[in-house]
Amino acid sequence: MTCSTRSVASLSDGRARPLCRLSSYNRRVDEQKEQWAMATCDAGSECTIVCSGGCGCVYVPSEESCHCTCFKSVGTRGSGAALNAATLVNIAVSDLPLGRVGLLLDGILAREVLVPAARTEERVRLKLERVRLSHVVETLGLTTRRRMTPPGSAGLRKRRG
Repeated sequence: MTCSTRSVASLSDGRARPLCRLSSYNRRVDEQKEQWAMATCDAGSECTIVCSGGCGCVYVPSEESCHCTCFKSVGTRGSGAALNAATLVNIAVSDLPLGRVGLLLDGILAREVLVPAARTEERVRLKLERVRLSHVVETLGLTTRRRMTPPGSAGLRKRRG
């Protein structure tokens, strides 16, 4: 910020304040905001994503598969991988809402992931390596249950006729 003590403006209470040129200051603040808003998630073995906003990645070494998501991006519910809770994974989450992390896990687990409604917007930072999916779910304070419908078919009903 460039300020000059020669140029002053009067405040309503009669005090003087220096006039400042804000253009360079605003540009720096915008650059910092952009830099701060970028999130990088690296779950190992080139399972990495960089997003403006939060992100999450899960790497499954036994299948050599990578599942990533960005917050504020349009995406699917997940891959429908249907992994069991004992599967070892690496997970990296950076500033992602808990609801979105639940959605990521729900898309790869055979069981349905339940997120407490009051915590869906809670921001999460987590990095774990070679842990069971059940440990990830437990660490996040989430629960699972047997799926009522197959992954990706929520809300679809078969017509009788």
